[in-house]
Amino acid sequence: MYQISKGQLITIWVFGILFLLGDLISIANAYSPSGFSLSLLLFVPGALIFYSIGWKNQNGKILVKPRKYSNGQPTWTVTLMYLITLRIYTFFWVYKNLRFFKKINQTKATPWLRLIGLFIPILNLFIIYYFIKDVKIYAEKIGIKSRIEPGTSLAVFVVLNLLMLGFIELSSIQKTLNEIWAKEQPSLPTRKNLNWGEVAYISAFVILIFIGILQDSGTM
Repeated sequence: MYQISKGQLITIWVFGILFLLGDLISIANAYSPSGFSLSLLLFVPGALIFYSIGWKNQNGKILVKPRKYSNGQPTWTVTLMYLITLRIYTFFWVYKNLRFFKKINQTKATPWLRLIGLFIPILNLFIIYYFIKDVKIYAEKIGIKSRIEPGTSLAVFVVLNLLMLGFIELSSIQKTLNEIWAKEQPSLPTRKNLNWGEVAYISAFVILIFIGILQDSGTM
């Protein structure tokens, strides 16, 4: 699936971007854009990013400069992404951290299967619970006193999530994750800004919001 050259990957990105631009033009010229056209604004960038990450992992190469930062993440970016994506970022956040844990052999979970499971009611609660449990167990294993409790954290998150405040509990868990990566990757600092993937998703959601505003105002 990922046995292509870097040049071919770039070609896929070029065609993907051109397709996205074509979709944007189609939406702009349509009196009432279809839900499918609007969903492509999220799916195309997401698919390109997802495939590129898989290509990088499969080929052992990177498309950008060597890693400068740890797997840690500023809590403010967790909050921002959660709010801008209307909670959807939670799924990506769990998936991303499961991948990090998989690389250091601290989970038996298959990240992409768990990602699919996160979209299934009830099952997603179990996935989040065991993810929090993995975080707590590993934190204590390397000498970090974690205040998070899987059951309590899940319950608090569910309640806060209903109020669009789930980022509070996610940020609390992220603090423990940052402590873990500070020990696992002592030579790498935690980044202070958004990464390119987060910027891409924010851009996609901003475009959707803008289109929604235009539709409501009757200009489209």
